[in-house]
Amino acid sequence: MIEVDNKKVLNLFANLSSKKQTKVYKQALTKATNILVKETRNELKKGVKNINTVHTSSSGKYSLSRGIQRKVWKNGEGATVTILGDYRLKFFENGTKIRKTRKGYNRGTIKAQHFFDRAKQNKAKDIQKQLNDLITNSINKIAKKWLKLVKQYTNY
Repeated sequence: MIEVDNKKVLNLFANLSSKKQTKVYKQALTKATNILVKETRNELKKGVKNINTVHTSSSGKYSLSRGIQRKVWKNGEGATVTILGDYRLKFFENGTKIRKTRKGYNRGTIKAQHFFDRAKQNKAKDIQKQLNDLITNSINKIAKKWLKLVKQYTNY
């Protein structure tokens, strides 16, 4: 559970509607997952050669790093970061066994890079530390915007 110590921030948060409270959590989770996505892309660049190789599909051209995706839940209770946006990334993460054709020709192996696991280990503590600050900043941002709108409508 996330704990915020600042009483003013907690009061602002309590005064927000449930829709705006959800928005606060979603903004904070989006920023927190972006930290993990960036670190995962950096680890992928370190471990995999030709990372910028373009893959053409029916939806267009994209590189491997676009397969690292984040999803924030609609209710703001959680988020996920996945590498399954591009099917090839799972082979670089977990590696492959020796592959051979039916005729016995060797097609090689891919060594496991574990770039996603390394990124999670590197940034887990940082994300937990920054999540409180991100939530506080999101609350302040929405509260300022809300107060600005209230002042604007009360001046009429």
